[in-house]
Amino acid sequence: MRQEGDLTRIIIFLAVTAAVVLLYVVFSIAQSKIFKKASLPGWMGFVPYFSTVKLFDISWEAKRGLIFLGIVTFSSFFAAVFFGIPTAIMNVYSVVLYINMCLRLAKAFGKSGKFAAGLILLPFVFLMILGFDKSEYLGKQSLKTEEEHL
Repeated sequence: MRQEGDLTRIIIFLAVTAAVVLLYVVFSIAQSKIFKKASLPGWMGFVPYFSTVKLFDISWEAKRGLIFLGIVTFSSFFAAVFFGIPTAIMNVYSVVLYINMCLRLAKAFGKSGKFAAGLILLPFVFLMILGFDKSEYLGKQSLKTEEEHL
């Protein structure tokens, strides 16, 4: 009887692992397509953390992506070591940073605010749409022209 329970756990573990790997591969392919649209090598979409830095680079200035990712990573470390209000502030900042990155990424590809909301709420789906649709990367110039009008 115990062997049947162990076999069930193993099957569930393998199914969950396969689903996670499949999601990672599909998500990475979508990111590589986004990077190719932005005239970057596609392999960058398959490297964890580095692909996040490059997404920040596409939507912000070049060095800001690394700085922002460092802040988010530091907030995770800070949460593991300390608790309380400083951790909450860093986590809220991370969420605000992510939302801002999604807004800017959508604008960099000429997408609307509704698309940015989709990137925020369903990133796997909307990054795949962004990677596989016919939209073109307008570049950071499109973001600067909007900021000048404000």
